[in-house]
Amino acid sequence: MLASAVAGSAWAQTLHTDVGSGNIDSRIYKDGDKWVEEMTGSLPGARNLKVVTDMGSVTVVGANQPNVTFVIRKRTHKGGEQTARKLFQAFAINVVRKADTVYVEGEWQGPQKMRSVSTDFTLTVPRELTIGKVETSGGSVDMRNLAGQAFAATAGGSITLDQIGGAVRAETSGGSIDVGAVGGDAGLSTSGGSIAARDIKGRLLAETAGGSIEVGTVGNGAVLNTAGGSIQVSRCDKDLHAETAGGSIQVGKVNGGVVLVTAGGGIHLESATGPVRAETAGGGLKLLNLTQGVRAETAGGPIFAEFLGRGKFTDSHLETQAGDIIVYLAPAMGVTVRGVVDLGDGHWVKSDFSELRVTTEGGNWGPKQIFVEGSINGGGPVLKLHTTNGNIEIRRGKK
Repeated sequence: MLASAVAGSAWAQTLHTDVGSGNIDSRIYKDGDKWVEEMTGSLPGARNLKVVTDMGSVTVVGANQPNVTFVIRKRTHKGGEQTARKLFQAFAINVVRKADTVYVEGEWQGPQKMRSVSTDFTLTVPRELTIGKVETSGGSVDMRNLAGQAFAATAGGSITLDQIGGAVRAETSGGSIDVGAVGGDAGLSTSGGSIAARDIKGRLLAETAGGSIEVGTVGNGAVLNTAGGSIQVSRCDKDLHAETAGGSIQVGKVNGGVVLVTAGGGIHLESATGPVRAETAGGGLKLLNLTQGVRAETAGGPIFAEFLGRGKFTDSHLETQAGDIIVYLAPAMGVTVRGVVDLGDGHWVKSDFSELRVTTEGGNWGPKQIFVEGSINGGGPVLKLHTTNGNIEIRRGKK
């Protein structure tokens, strides 16, 4: 390893700090086939942090310490030491504390054709930081163990956030977003990657133009949207809206209303305490442990729905163009049933409830239709069942 100290004039061009910032060291050395400039230093602690850089990955970690410490490394594989020094000087870095904010700025000042420097910033900050903001035009962002809010944006890299006490916002134009524990709301957006959010205490807004969305638990409702991928949610307190233009949707427990829409895939819902709307252009629907009304529709697949008979059951409609409909009704439910099979030849309707009448029409000069109608436990909200080409089963639930 070849190491040499950076001259004072060169240092002044690449790093500026305010008076009384503390000890600052810099060195240039050879690491394999690359030259590296490493800058280390510290500043008095502040309540806020703002990092803005034209390039480079950024890591921000909260710790039990009063000051802000940093390690900044520039790397290049171009030429010898003198060439490396010139390239390093072309990427100016300013570190300064103003009022109650620490600013870290990186600006490329050389010709674009010479932009052959890679950079990474590692900052250790007081955990009780109020607001941390990071913006990079080319690199990943990693922020963790912060008591306050965290905001991350990159034009070309992944974003990782974890152990954040307040709200978070993450935006990337070309990478995935991975979020762990967040104590507030979360807004996550990527133009080309997947999104994972494991434990969001507040409200979650997640959107991707090309990837899957995977969610663990959400404490205050969620709106999820992807233009090309599957959606999976383990638990959501309050309302959930999930929509994809091409993938399956799988949802666990929802304490609220649910809207699930996909243009191509199946839908599976374990339970919901509010009203449910489920729509797919190509796949089956499985809706379990339902307490309120449901509107479910598929252009090609079966529908399975289980009603518990608790909560405020309202008028419901289940419809498929090609598939069976199987419904489980709680024994004590008051409901009025109206069902029809359009192409009845070769199909049937079965019911566990003697109150329901099954009749047929047609068959001599056209398709036979099968109808099922009646009131269970004195009737109530209307449950409509409609399949163009399939069977209908109405079963007595165990609950």
